Formats: sequence, C-alpha cells, structure tokens
Amino acid sequence: MSKELSKIKSKSNAHDVIKIIDKIIDNSYTIDSAEDLIDKLPFELKKDDSLEEQLIAIKDKIKKCNIINITIAVDYDMDFLEKLYDWFENNGFDNFLLDIKVDPTILGGLHVSHHGKFIDLSLTKKVSEYVKK
Repeated sequence: MSKELSKIKSKSNAHDVIKIIDKIIDNSYTIDSAEDLIDKLPFELKKDDSLEEQLIAIKDKIKKCNIINITIAVDYDMDFLEKLYDWFENNGFDNFLLDIKVDPTILGGLHVSHHGKFIDLSLTKKVSEYVKK
C-alpha cells in the first residue's frame, strides 16, 4: 500500500479525504494557500511537485481500493479500526478500505463481506445454531 494510503483505513476516512482533495482542486489552491486544508490530510505532500497532480494521483489510488464490508454489534473507536485493519493487512489483504456498519442485532462478533463472499462470525449465528440442536 502506498505511503499516502497507509493512514486511510476506512471508507469513511477516504470519503473525508476525497472531500478535502476536491475542495483544494476545485478552488485552484496552491500548497501555501491551502495550508489549513492540507493540514487536515492524513499524509504529507511534496512541496516541489504539482499539488493538483499529487492530489489527483492520491484520489485515484483511493478509488481503486477494494472495499471490505464489516458489520459489528457495537460502536467502535479508532483503536479497534486500526487493529481490525492491521489483521486484514497481516493476513494477505492489500489495497483495501474497511466499510464498517453497526448492527446490534448480531449481538457480537462480526459479518464480513468481500468480493461477493459472506462470512457470518456473529454471536447471533452461534446462538441460532445452538438453539437448533
């Protein structure tokens, strides 16, 4: 994964970054005039390269990321997001973003969906299997 994208872990983060990039490009800012917006980006830009070219390249990389859909039972924090992201990265996934949804009906565990494959690792499934026995 590129250095710029290594700080962008979720689809939500990517959406926020793309909004900032679009604002900078649409207003024809320079690196100096867009300093406040650039400070909000989770990566550094090269001072001597074209600002617009750098931002367009990063935006294109973001759009090419695979989305891994995750459903969990409870709200999460940044620490959880980073640990979950690292797990996928350490298990062979690359160039991806997590799209995390919260659904309390799964009670615990998670659902994972990626490229048409669905894995149910929820507590609801385990309880249901137990009750059927």
